[in-house]
Amino acid sequence: MFSTCETPSRCLTTFARSPWETPVGAVDKVSAEDMGGFVGIGVKELLTLNFNRDAKGVPDEVTMRFLDYADNEMWQGLVERTKSGQIESEKYAGAVEAAADEADPTPAVAAPTKCSSCGGKLPTFFKGMQQVECEFCGNVVTMDG
Repeated sequence: MFSTCETPSRCLTTFARSPWETPVGAVDKVSAEDMGGFVGIGVKELLTLNFNRDAKGVPDEVTMRFLDYADNEMWQGLVERTKSGQIESEKYAGAVEAAADEADPTPAVAAPTKCSSCGGKLPTFFKGMQQVECEFCGNVVTMDG
């Protein structure tokens, strides 16, 4: 759907960039930009994601170029709605109202900050994450402890 490579390779061998993934809560800022083109022909649809400094293994900023007439403003809105949690209400439109009437007033569970095995500091839990891996011992710590 989209490509992160902006410049063509100028060497005989090409090396694929390693894929990365990060929780949507690690995105600080999303911006959409249309570059180039003449009268709508040849326009590059770009989406730039700026990440939180606490996100591990991702660059500070990623610019993606969309292919096949994808709309960067639509993707920007989708990322922002997902980050704010608004997408959940759209996903379960009728079920959310029914669930609100039956809601159980239980307090939210605090995210763990220390590894249960070695006591090391855990990476930041972002919204939507269920587990995180300890950088020191490799133990997987779940949100419920």
